[in-house]
Amino acid sequence: MPKIESHLRLANRNQAALATLISADQTHNEWIATIAFYKAVQLAEALRVKKTGRASTDHKSRNEYIRVHHQTLYKHLRPLYQSSLIARYLGYVDSGAKTQVDCFADYMSGDVVGKLIQRRLIPFEDQLLQIESFEFDRARF
Repeated sequence: MPKIESHLRLANRNQAALATLISADQTHNEWIATIAFYKAVQLAEALRVKKTGRASTDHKSRNEYIRVHHQTLYKHLRPLYQSSLIARYLGYVDSGAKTQVDCFADYMSGDVVGKLIQRRLIPFEDQLLQIESFEFDRARF
């Protein structure tokens, strides 16, 4: 099982990748969505390891743990997860209904940084820091 520090280190690497993509040209919104989600995943895993002593085995178990035990985090993690599923697979299933798109821009166009980083990832980080005082590179765009 990875240590808390390993999850935080990977979250920092994801943050560096986000900064690079965003400063470059913002034409890779699918990757911005995916990396933002995986940064949140690593932070959620660090929290779960800290609180329970064990990591998640898959997205479903992680999402369920966060939904049940940290609802303030879940309200931001869930849209990041959905966006990453659209970015990676052009679809997701939500409450039994399937959403399919032909490209990520059909799902989310315009200011992806504003919609996913500023409205979801940054509040996720803020809420996490109210629960646990982890040290990690913050998203600031």
